[in-house]
Amino acid sequence: MLPKCKPFGGAALAATTALTALACGNPGGDLIALEERGAHFTRLVVTDDGRGSCNGGELKRLESSRLLEAREVERELQELATERTNFPDPTGGRQFRAKMRDATVTWMERSQQDPVLPKATALTLELRRELCPAPATP
Repeated sequence: MLPKCKPFGGAALAATTALTALACGNPGGDLIALEERGAHFTRLVVTDDGRGSCNGGELKRLESSRLLEAREVERELQELATERTNFPDPTGGRQFRAKMRDATVTWMERSQQDPVLPKATALTLELRRELCPAPATP
């Protein structure tokens, strides 16, 4: 049985409260939600504390490199959203959407209007591979 997490009293209270919250698994807010629409719909969520989920399923711990990649894509998409949020592509394909705290960006597969779009597409596909259960084989 795990011990209950309590912050220390007295002068150390302010310093230890934040550490206690981290040590006790305080859930982070959503960093970015990535959606893929094609033959199937997939929604992937990455949280600030380094976990991810597929279609509302169980949160799983992400590799630190994947979390750093997600933070970089989120930051670049936020910057891009100040200029434009919709990037249609006449060639069709899958549609992707990134939802962040202050913006939503939508693009099509193979969109090349900004360098972050292929990077965001690749992140979505890698997260799907890592977080979503493989389909059952007959």
